[in-house]
Amino acid sequence: MEKIKEAYLDLESSIQYDESIEKFQYRIFDPSQGTPLNTNGQEIRIQIMNEDILSLPCKSFLYIEGQLVDATNNQVYAAEALVALQNNAMMYLFSEARYHINELEVARF
Repeated sequence: MEKIKEAYLDLESSIQYDESIEKFQYRIFDPSQGTPLNTNGQEIRIQIMNEDILSLPCKSFLYIEGQLVDATNNQVYAAEALVALQNNAMMYLFSEARYHINELEVARF
Protein backbone atom coordinates (compact mmCIF):
# COMPACT_ATOMS: atom_id res chain seq x y z
CA MET A 1 0.00 0.00 0.00
CA GLU A 2 1.36 3.41 -0.99
CA LYS A 3 1.77 6.03 1.72
CA ILE A 4 -0.02 9.34 1.23
CA LYS A 5 2.44 12.21 1.40
CA GLU A 6 1.22 14.93 3.72
CA ALA A 7 1.69 18.55 2.66
CA TYR A 8 2.66 21.09 5.26
CA LEU A 9 3.32 24.80 5.10
CA ASP A 10 7.08 25.11 4.77
CA LEU A 11 7.97 28.27 6.67
CA GLU A 12 11.70 27.90 6.09
CA SER A 13 11.60 27.93 2.29
CA SER A 14 12.52 31.09 0.42
CA ILE A 15 9.88 33.50 -0.85
CA GLN A 16 8.98 33.16 -4.52
CA TYR A 17 7.71 36.21 -6.39
CA ASP A 18 5.50 35.94 -9.45
CA GLU A 19 6.59 38.69 -11.81
CA SER A 20 4.95 37.35 -14.95
CA ILE A 21 2.89 40.55 -15.37
CA GLU A 22 5.36 43.33 -15.97
CA LYS A 23 3.09 46.35 -16.39
CA PHE A 24 -0.47 47.61 -16.63
CA GLN A 25 -1.68 49.45 -19.66
CA TYR A 26 -4.90 51.45 -19.60
CA ARG A 27 -6.98 51.50 -22.77
CA ILE A 28 -9.86 53.74 -23.73
CA PHE A 29 -13.14 52.21 -24.82
CA ASP A 30 -15.98 54.52 -25.76
CA PRO A 31 -19.66 53.58 -25.99
CA SER A 32 -20.93 52.57 -29.42
CA GLN A 33 -21.38 55.36 -31.95
CA GLY A 34 -24.82 56.94 -31.88
CA THR A 35 -25.55 55.92 -28.28
CA PRO A 36 -27.74 58.63 -26.71
CA LEU A 37 -26.07 59.26 -23.36
CA ASN A 38 -28.65 61.71 -21.94
CA THR A 39 -31.72 59.49 -22.20
CA ASN A 40 -33.18 57.98 -19.03
CA GLY A 41 -33.33 54.19 -19.13
CA GLN A 42 -30.92 53.97 -22.07
CA GLU A 43 -28.34 51.19 -21.94
CA ILE A 44 -24.74 52.27 -22.47
CA ARG A 45 -22.73 49.29 -23.70
CA ILE A 46 -18.94 49.26 -23.85
CA GLN A 47 -17.79 46.19 -25.75
CA ILE A 48 -14.23 44.92 -25.77
CA MET A 49 -14.07 42.44 -28.62
CA ASN A 50 -11.32 40.68 -30.52
CA GLU A 51 -8.59 42.10 -28.30
CA ASP A 52 -5.57 40.04 -27.43
CA ILE A 53 -5.46 41.40 -23.89
CA LEU A 54 -6.25 40.28 -20.37
CA SER A 55 -8.52 42.70 -18.56
CA LEU A 56 -8.48 43.26 -14.83
CA PRO A 57 -11.86 44.73 -13.83
CA CYS A 58 -10.75 45.52 -10.27
CA LYS A 59 -8.20 47.99 -11.69
CA SER A 60 -10.62 49.49 -14.22
CA PHE A 61 -12.46 52.76 -13.81
CA LEU A 62 -15.11 54.88 -15.48
CA TYR A 63 -14.11 58.34 -16.59
CA ILE A 64 -17.18 60.58 -16.80
CA GLU A 65 -16.91 63.81 -18.74
CA GLY A 66 -19.65 66.38 -19.18
CA GLN A 67 -21.15 69.67 -18.04
CA LEU A 68 -23.17 70.62 -14.98
CA VAL A 69 -26.47 72.14 -16.03
CA ASP A 70 -28.80 74.16 -13.82
CA ALA A 71 -32.14 72.34 -13.65
CA THR A 72 -34.15 75.55 -13.31
CA ASN A 73 -33.06 77.30 -16.51
CA ASN A 74 -31.23 74.49 -18.39
CA GLN A 75 -28.05 76.59 -18.64
CA VAL A 76 -24.49 75.44 -17.98
CA TYR A 77 -23.10 76.68 -14.66
CA ALA A 78 -20.51 79.45 -14.91
CA ALA A 79 -16.90 78.55 -14.13
CA GLU A 80 -16.93 80.64 -10.92
CA ALA A 81 -20.24 79.19 -9.64
CA LEU A 82 -20.17 77.23 -6.39
CA VAL A 83 -21.69 73.78 -6.81
CA ALA A 84 -21.85 71.06 -4.16
CA LEU A 85 -22.12 67.38 -5.05
CA GLN A 86 -22.98 64.64 -2.60
CA ASN A 87 -20.63 61.70 -2.00
CA ASN A 88 -20.46 59.34 -4.96
CA ALA A 89 -22.69 61.70 -6.94
CA MET A 90 -21.73 60.25 -10.33
CA MET A 91 -22.86 56.78 -9.33
CA TYR A 92 -26.42 58.09 -8.97
CA LEU A 93 -26.38 58.55 -12.76
CA PHE A 94 -26.61 54.76 -13.09
CA SER A 95 -29.32 52.42 -11.86
CA GLU A 96 -27.42 49.25 -12.72
CA ALA A 97 -24.05 48.04 -13.98
CA ARG A 98 -23.41 44.55 -15.35
CA TYR A 99 -20.16 42.82 -16.26
CA HIS A 100 -20.34 40.06 -18.88
CA ILE A 101 -17.70 37.71 -20.24
CA ASN A 102 -18.77 35.88 -23.42
CA GLU A 103 -22.45 36.70 -22.77
CA LEU A 104 -22.19 35.20 -19.27
CA GLU A 105 -23.08 37.65 -16.50
CA VAL A 106 -20.23 37.69 -13.98
CA ALA A 107 -21.34 40.56 -11.76
CA ARG A 108 -24.29 42.91 -11.37
CA PHE A 109 -24.36 46.05 -9.25
